Amino acid sequence: MKRELLRIAKMPLYWLVIGAGTALRLIFAYLDRLYREDLFWNLSADFWNKIGAFTMAVLILIVLVRLFSMDHEYGTQDVISSTMFGRRRLFWYRQFAVATEAFIGVLVLAATNILISVFWGQGIVLDNEWIMSFLVCTGIALCGSIGLSVVAGAVCDISKSQPITLCICGIPFIISIFVNANIVQPLELFWFFRYGFFTELMRGRSLQSMPGLWIIWYGTMLILALTIAIKKRKERKEL
Repeated sequence: MKRELLRIAKMPLYWLVIGAGTALRLIFAYLDRLYREDLFWNLSADFWNKIGAFTMAVLILIVLVRLFSMDHEYGTQDVISSTMFGRRRLFWYRQFAVATEAFIGVLVLAATNILISVFWGQGIVLDNEWIMSFLVCTGIALCGSIGLSVVAGAVCDISKSQPITLCICGIPFIISIFVNANIVQPLELFWFFRYGFFTELMRGRSLQSMPGLWIIWYGTMLILALTIAIKKRKERKEL
């Protein structure tokens, strides 16, 4: 497990994506200070709604889930699968590693947003509830990011293909980003797209429309993805 964590941590792209998200936030914070000073802290607390969610989606789908397809890409799958370690533990170690690195990614982005906001927000009156509001949004985004990392990791392990995983998990994410929650009604097609994946949580937003249904849905999605991945591994004699 330690080896899998270190493998991700040593990926230059992992830190490049986080750095790009931080740089983008730095630019927008500067522009907010110049042109929207009265809304500066509100926009800062809304970090996960746009930049944060998109950065984590890229980090998970482009960087983290590749851990599940590397053996197939490098032609080492048969060797690893022939070992006791490869059959019994590797899948779960990699799931833990991906979820842990997603957790770290969220914390790093949250910390940098706070530092950037404090730096550019000097002299602007700070709402006493800002930090609590941002921490709550960060906790929600953390749950969504871990959920996406587990499901995407299972999909990548099943397909042994990162591009396929990117399509299966990325397309619903992109569609849900553009769905306006104020105009969709329960049980409509785009209502399912809006809340049916982990996008709403990754944006730091609580589930406003039938939260009980979606909690059950997310739990079912996680269990189903892991169950299918385990079944496929057994069929390939990898578990």
